[in-house]
Amino acid sequence: MKVLHLINNLKREGAQTVVLNLVTCGNRQEQVEHSVCVRQPNGPLRPRLQQCSIPVFAPERYYGMISIIRMLGFIDRLIEDQGFDVIHAHLADAALLGWYVARKNSLPLLITHHGNHLLPDCGALCRRFFLSGLKIAANYAYRNVAVSASVAQQLKFELALSPEKVIIIPNGVPVPATINRGLSRSPERSAPSIVTVGRLVSLKGYDQLISAALTVVEKYDNARFVIVGEGPLEQELKQTIERSGLAGHMRLVGPTDDVPSFLRGADVYVSTSHYEGMPLSVLEAMAWCVPVIVSDVPGNNDVVEHNISGLLYRLGDSEALAEAIAGTIQSPGTAAKRALVARQMVQDKYSTDIATDSYGALYADAIASKN
Repeated sequence: MKVLHLINNLKREGAQTVVLNLVTCGNRQEQVEHSVCVRQPNGPLRPRLQQCSIPVFAPERYYGMISIIRMLGFIDRLIEDQGFDVIHAHLADAALLGWYVARKNSLPLLITHHGNHLLPDCGALCRRFFLSGLKIAANYAYRNVAVSASVAQQLKFELALSPEKVIIIPNGVPVPATINRGLSRSPERSAPSIVTVGRLVSLKGYDQLISAALTVVEKYDNARFVIVGEGPLEQELKQTIERSGLAGHMRLVGPTDDVPSFLRGADVYVSTSHYEGMPLSVLEAMAWCVPVIVSDVPGNNDVVEHNISGLLYRLGDSEALAEAIAGTIQSPGTAAKRALVARQMVQDKYSTDIATDSYGALYADAIASKN
């Protein structure tokens, strides 16, 4: 089976990382040959795909919205040259391109919807256009893949899809075979490390983390907060950290392709997101046996069960977040037990191997339905 993945770019973001995990998952899909096609030619994940011998196709330049017709021709020629069996589109803009080329070439189309916000961030007219186009593409597709139950509900509601058109395949993350980290380090012996990973954008709620950190460092003056990621709020966050007097306790380390290097030494992982489709960074932390504290919002509460596999706090309640962080630092043994439950849950439900097998079966079904 030859599968062509369509996605707009290869930035370090959730949907792109899902594609990376799916197509580089060793020999789990010996019968599947993956290729990736993007509209924007460059991106930090492109070299990683190429290192794994995954073909990446892209035009020489990105022309923005005016390149749609040119891009359709590019994908059309690609299909003719490579002979793909399935088109797998990711997110709304790729879904529209996928619908056109799949229909024209009589190929089955799969669309993966990676979040509760189905449409891109743009003006009202633009969103109306995308909603109309996405409805057509989603109803044409063999299946629409939702990464969580909340996303599946959103698909049925916003796109008026029948239940048989929607299937849930949770995001998968690699699960390390061994964990070389202390699960119950004493805060008296080492500085507690609190880590979060994500784009530096408002929906990630970093203002809550900064407010909580002010309270935590009053109790643990050796606590260290690490924010991993890049984005448009970088300078604003740096200034806020400086003004808050947290410069010695909180640092922004920028983007990385090696998230585990930060997770291995973490005592707590925090997500302050306003919403999530299926939180990859939280799942990664759980896979590395890091105790997690997350906002009680769809996506996060799909994968974290309060007091069982992690802690949930009410979105916006910085005091509750601070209390949860301090409590986790103070009781490392109890936190370690929750972390072990979380790691086992990721192994059982959210590993890359499980996601890859599910997609492999879906590709085979899509091709059989066409035949």
